[in-house]
Amino acid sequence: CLIYSECRWVSNCLIYGECRWASNCLIYWWASNCLIYGECRWASNCLIYGECRWASNCLIYGECRWVSNCLIYWWASNCLIYGECRWASNCLIYGECRWASNCLIYGECRWVSNCLIY
Repeated sequence: CLIYSECRWVSNCLIYGECRWASNCLIYWWASNCLIYGECRWASNCLIYGECRWASNCLIYGECRWVSNCLIYWWASNCLIYGECRWASNCLIYGECRWASNCLIYGECRWVSNCLIY
């Protein structure tokens, strides 16, 4: 989908839960390729956005909101020994790595096209 008002569960949106407006938007909330928009909360390529909490390529998610190379924040995609690395895409020994091997963010990864066990 490209610009559908309720395109929430499309298979090509990079971020799902609230991917309402499109997989290629530029300035809409939750766009998959936003870069510097005020409300780009779950963009797939954000690095330093205020609310980029669950981006697919942010290195650290939960609270590492403005840093692109953090290593010890909650939900980091490449963390290895962090206490709260619950939904990392490559976690190995985390207590809560429950949901899938290739989803990037889990707790709310409900409608992703490549989820495995939601």
